[in-house]
Amino acid sequence: MKGPKKGRARPRLEYQDTDHPSIVPTRERVQQINSFIRDANLDFDDGVLKGSGRVDVGERTLQRHYSRGSWSEGGRLFGGFWYAPSKQERYEGLIIDGESVVEVDYSGMGPRLLYAIANSVPTFDDPYALPGMVDKEMRAGIKVVFGAAMFASGETERIRFPKGSRKAFHPSMPYRTVADAIALAHPAIAHLLGTDIGHSVTYRESEIMIDLLIRLQSLGIVALPVHDAVWVKAEHAEQVALEMGRVTIDHLGFPIPVSIGKLERRL
Repeated sequence: MKGPKKGRARPRLEYQDTDHPSIVPTRERVQQINSFIRDANLDFDDGVLKGSGRVDVGERTLQRHYSRGSWSEGGRLFGGFWYAPSKQERYEGLIIDGESVVEVDYSGMGPRLLYAIANSVPTFDDPYALPGMVDKEMRAGIKVVFGAAMFASGETERIRFPKGSRKAFHPSMPYRTVADAIALAHPAIAHLLGTDIGHSVTYRESEIMIDLLIRLQSLGIVALPVHDAVWVKAEHAEQVALEMGRVTIDHLGFPIPVSIGKLERRL
C-alpha cells in the first residue's frame, strides 16, 4: 500500500491486516491465482537475456500494489519472474508446457476505461491516432502523453512533455498542442485528464485482469499477467482473446479490442 504523493515519491504505508468484506475476496482470488501458477510447467531460456543475468523461475508469487492509501486505487499485480525481462526477452525465452508463448493484450485500455468512468461508450479504433498525427513515432509519443495526463494533477504538471515523449514530435511543437489535440479528439473524457484519475483506472484494469485469470484458470489455461496483457501458449491465443473480450463486456458493458503480439524471434 502506497500513500498519497509527496513531491515525486509515494511513500509506502503500514496497514493492519483485516477480514473486511472487501478485502477477503481479493485475497482469496490472488491466492487462487498464485496456487495455479505455482504448479504450472514454466521455464525460461536465460540465453536470451542481455548480459549475464539469470531468471529464477521459482519466483511466481504475485501481489497487488495499491496506491493513495485506498483499496480501490491501483491494485495491479506484480512479482512474477516474467516481469523483469524485456518484452523481446519474454517472447524469446518464456516457455509454458515446453512451448513458446505470445502476448495477448488489450488495445488502448486506459482511454477506454476512462470512457467507462465517464459513462460513455468509445467508438474509435485507435485512441492514440489523432488527426494530423498518424506517424508511428508520434503515436507512441501520444500514448505516453495520454498516460501521463491520467496521473497528472493540475495544470502545473501539464506544461511539458513527460519523459521519453519529446523526441516523438517536431522540436517546434509545444506540449499544449498535443494535449489540446487529445482533448479535442476525446471530448467525453477531456475533463478527467489532469485529475490524477489514473489510480482509479488501474484499479478497474486490475479487477478485469484478476477476473480474466480466474476464468482462464477454470479452462485450464496458464496465463502470466503483465498489467493489461497476458502471456500464454501460442495455441491458446485465440481462445484467450475471446475470453478477454467477454470479461470486459461483463465489467464495462462494451468490449475492449484485443491484439495478439507478433515479435520477431532472433535466430
